[in-house]
Amino acid sequence: SGQSEAMSQRARAGTQQPSQRAQQVSQAKARSTQQGPVSLNDVHRQMFLQSLMQAMYMTEDSCRNLLARICGSDALYSTVLRELNERIAFSSLKIKTIQNPVDGKRYVGLVNTLEDKAAENASEFTIPQRDFFRAMVSSIAESPNEVAPGVPYAPEMTLLNLEARAVNATQATQGEGTQAGNRTTKAEKSKVIRELVVTGWLSSTPGMAGFYCLGPRTLLELGDHLLNLELAGSTRDVWQDVL
Repeated sequence: SGQSEAMSQRARAGTQQPSQRAQQVSQAKARSTQQGPVSLNDVHRQMFLQSLMQAMYMTEDSCRNLLARICGSDALYSTVLRELNERIAFSSLKIKTIQNPVDGKRYVGLVNTLEDKAAENASEFTIPQRDFFRAMVSSIAESPNEVAPGVPYAPEMTLLNLEARAVNATQATQGEGTQAGNRTTKAEKSKVIRELVVTGWLSSTPGMAGFYCLGPRTLLELGDHLLNLELAGSTRDVWQDVL
């Protein structure tokens, strides 16, 4: 009976050891992930930058997850952003982070530091449509109505009635302005608004159907321009902190 009990104990030990080993391996992997990768090479940096360029913008959580998928950890996230910004500064590009007052989330985007170029990034639109976008940005940003501090909004009807401002230098030089043939119809404007929401330039106002506020991409790319507008006091106070 003593021999039988000893064999039973060895059998139980044998079944526990693989489980314990698996647990130890899992814990080791967790510690490795928390401590960060052994090294971060240029291939990792290039993959991260290319992915960010393709996405144009994303939440900070998604950005950290992207880095973790590439090199196994997000422990060097701040270091990667700093190093990449040093490398791309010559091209007037910058990886920028802001906190969006609309949803409270932090967003990361690759932005053009030249204001004129940043305003032209919605390149899928015609010049009159881009001028209409600029007019909407000003109208929303300067609105005294806020759904929350730092979140001014405007009704769709107000936006549809805006006339695109002739701000294109070439147009102004050639005297084209916003002639009747170049104006955007209300149907086109409505389509542009929907597309701007999808691409992150505008956002639907939370809890208010048919009203719009500025999207995270506008806050990322046009921050300096926004702070130069005639903003309500509460809007300016919030934007100076988060943009």
